[in-house]
Amino acid sequence: MKLEPGKEEPRQEGEGTDKDRETFYKDSGIREKHGYVPLWLWGVVIALVIWAVYYTVKYWSPPPG
Repeated sequence: MKLEPGKEEPRQEGEGTDKDRETFYKDSGIREKHGYVPLWLWGVVIALVIWAVYYTVKYWSPPPG
């Protein structure tokens, strides 16, 4: 099903939810739909947050003494 941006096909009552809806941008070929974040990407996010805390404490703290 190809939809133009901003246009949706009318849905009957009880027919799907927003999670089921998909929008297709014809000019760029991009499909937009409800998705999820993969576990490996969550791992990268957590690792970067831990690294940011370490870097802040290690290099932005005043020197001892």
